[in-house]
Amino acid sequence: MSWRHKFTLPATRQRIARYLLSAPDLARYTFKSRRVIWPPHPKSILIALNKSADAVIEEIDNQRFAYPIKCSLFEHDNISEIEWSVLLLEDRRFLVHAGVDFPRACLRVVRQLVTFRRVGGISTIEQQLVRTVLDDRRRTISRKIRESIVANAVSYRKRKFTILRTYLSIAYTGYRLTGIDAPSIMLFGKPAAQLQKDQADFIASLLVYPIPKKIVIPVHKVWASKAPPFGSTEEIFTLFEKIEPRWVERMRRRASYAARLRTYTVKPLYKIY
Repeated sequence: MSWRHKFTLPATRQRIARYLLSAPDLARYTFKSRRVIWPPHPKSILIALNKSADAVIEEIDNQRFAYPIKCSLFEHDNISEIEWSVLLLEDRRFLVHAGVDFPRACLRVVRQLVTFRRVGGISTIEQQLVRTVLDDRRRTISRKIRESIVANAVSYRKRKFTILRTYLSIAYTGYRLTGIDAPSIMLFGKPAAQLQKDQADFIASLLVYPIPKKIVIPVHKVWASKAPPFGSTEEIFTLFEKIEPRWVERMRRRASYAARLRTYTVKPLYKIY
């Protein structure tokens, strides 16, 4: 038998479909009923990977050169507090690796095998950007391999902080909230580039624990009454501790962890553009 196994639907099922399905459905059915070749040809794999990389590059360009600017971080040349918080929490070797951090991923996998617990934090910023743009959340090895290859290609075609800022402008941060500017303005009344250290640690923690619906709706009601925004993260924890105690506990732990990381790290002061 050849290495390319061809599968086709029986002719009887195709005839039945012509009578039962409408024209649009029949077109989709006919397309899906074509011969499927497995394993796929290497050329088709390269074409699919190239299309995925082009989609990510196009999204980066759309966010970087959009007018008006979609994310406040693109207006600054220095590394902001929110960017430093994200790097400390999500990807501390962001400036070193080329889209895929193999040593960190291997250590995380070994830890998961030893502790029999699901360990997060394997994906890099580039991989998270690829996953967000392509909107592929499947828990499969093939998805992870494609994600790693595309992330590596994107890291060679775009600057590091352009990739980071693009991800922060399209990341999911809560119920009907996209990007880090949305929760920053909603909670603190200012864009993410102007946040202080504790506020930046709080917003950066939303990438792992987004704001639930039970908190977003009351905050919108507070804004409707023209009340002033929150001055500190402790006010948010105190106000919503009874509404979402589990979320508040996780956010407290995540923000305190970011504050501890800041004690023995120094934020770079050089210009990035």
